[in-house]
Amino acid sequence: MKISKRVYLVSTILMLMTFVSTSYAQVGGEFSLGPRLGGSSGLSFKKHNASNKGAIELLAGWNFDKEVEGINFNLLFEKLAPLSGNRLNAIFGGGPGVAVFGDEFRVGFAGIAGFDYRISKFVNLQVDWQPTWYFINGSEFSPMNAGFTVRYVLNNKKISAGK
Repeated sequence: MKISKRVYLVSTILMLMTFVSTSYAQVGGEFSLGPRLGGSSGLSFKKHNASNKGAIELLAGWNFDKEVEGINFNLLFEKLAPLSGNRLNAIFGGGPGVAVFGDEFRVGFAGIAGFDYRISKFVNLQVDWQPTWYFINGSEFSPMNAGFTVRYVLNNKKISAGK
C-alpha cells in the first residue's frame, strides 16, 4: 500500500508538470528537443516564448549524484537575458524537481543558471548548472548537476535581433 501511494503521488506531480508545460506551450514560439549529458543525463524539451525572453524546459533524466541516484524530472521556468542579439542568452530560473530511486522519491526545487546558444536555424546548444534541493519526503541537496544539451528546433521561427 505504501508503494502505491508513492506511485500515485509521483504520477500526480508528473501530470501537473506536464499540464503546466503544455498550457504554457500554447503561447507561441519555438519547440526544441534533444539529449542532455552531464550530472543528470536524459532528454530535454524546451519551449521558447514568442519574444524569446523566456522559456520553459521539461527535463527527464538519470541523476548520477550518489545521494539521489535515480530518475529525475525537472520543470524549469527560465528567464533569457540576451548577450549577443537573440542567439546567445544567459539563462536563469527554477521550478519543481522530482527524483525517484527504488521505492523512494523526493520532491523539491531545481534552479538553473547557464547559457543558451542558437548556432543555426535548427540547432540550439545549452550549457548549464542545475542544483536541486529536495525537501519533501527527506532532505537532500544535489549540487553536481552541470550539463550540456544539444536540441533540434522542431518548428523553426525567424530570430529577430531587435527584440
